[in-house]
Amino acid sequence: MEKVFLKIDPDDPSPAELKGYFADVFAALDERPRKVMLSVDASNDRRARVAIDFEKGEPVFAIEGNGSVRAEFRGRWLAECPMPILLPRFRRTKFVLEPAGGGRIRVRRPRILERIFG
Repeated sequence: MEKVFLKIDPDDPSPAELKGYFADVFAALDERPRKVMLSVDASNDRRARVAIDFEKGEPVFAIEGNGSVRAEFRGRWLAECPMPILLPRFRRTKFVLEPAGGGRIRVRRPRILERIFG
């Protein structure tokens, strides 16, 4: 499985930046469908809470103190993990992204994490 690492700007975390990272990974999966392990490092100097939640069927990326942004991935993001997802402040959060046909992407936590925290 291919691995992709994302690090959110520690000095000025932005929900638009997080949305952009996911959009880039989705575009890469459109070009070459495959399963990807995505590791997101959301630690930041301000210790802001980073979360992904759903609103009207779309993921919304929120960073405490910097507002939120709707992802506009309607019909693409199939969440198979509990929502909301709060990204831990001092370690990475891992997701498995997998094309699911029809331009959709299945997003879930790795199975071992589901067994421990699910």
